[in-house]
Amino acid sequence: GLSIHSNLDNVLADQLKRVVGEKLAEARTQIETRVRAEVDKRRKEAEALVENYKQGLTAEMQKVRGVVDQQVEELNKRKAEIEARIEAEKNKAKQAVDEKKKQAEEEAKKKLKGLLKKP
Repeated sequence: GLSIHSNLDNVLADQLKRVVGEKLAEARTQIETRVRAEVDKRRKEAEALVENYKQGLTAEMQKVRGVVDQQVEELNKRKAEIEARIEAEKNKAKQAVDEKKKQAEEEAKKKLKGLLKKP
């Protein structure tokens, strides 16, 4: 009866190996599926965080750009005002010079007439 016994042991051992192998494969598949799902979930969370952060930065940059644009516009306005004032002052100075020149010419003409009248 020894050969039947050892043969039965082999059959049982083979069957046990097969069942354990199947269970291990099944367990591995379940673990891989769970890990993959967890990784995907974490990746999506991380991507969402990155996206939120990017949107926040973009909004902040647009706000800063808006402020800078406003300041540049303000500076350009002030520059234009100053240039206009400088131009007005130049014109005033030119008019004053022209006026003085005219007065000097009148004076010179009067003096010349005065000199010519004298005997």
